[in-house]
Amino acid sequence: MFFRCPGRLHDEDEAAYEFSCSIRDKLFIDVAPDAGETIGKLRFNTIFCLARLISIFESERNVDRKRFLMADPSYMFVTVSDVQKAFSFLKHCCDHVFRALSLRDGSLLMLPHDGGTGVPVHQLNELNNEGIRFAKQSS
Repeated sequence: MFFRCPGRLHDEDEAAYEFSCSIRDKLFIDVAPDAGETIGKLRFNTIFCLARLISIFESERNVDRKRFLMADPSYMFVTVSDVQKAFSFLKHCCDHVFRALSLRDGSLLMLPHDGGTGVPVHQLNELNNEGIRFAKQSS
């Protein structure tokens, strides 16, 4: 959930994979085309960061408050369905995420830390595992 795409074109292990990742060039407008100009220029670098932006964007009705909360990285609000959307989006834009999901055996992952979010680790584990499960099943 806190993975950052390294942007490498080749993997250094024995399999010699070639990666085609466009995630580093993406803005929030690429995720939500109806986002305004200011909100649309927001960047994200992890699945959690994208899920947080989607959650605020879809739940907050006041446009000014939405813009303020989305720009404030200390404001934490994430839903399961938005983690699922974030995993699916990154699966299509980052071959590293796609490969990791393809190789998953279905066992539960346990995060060793909260990624500096302040969200309890057990909640992050639930979000992470549900996002992985959803992304593996969806195309």
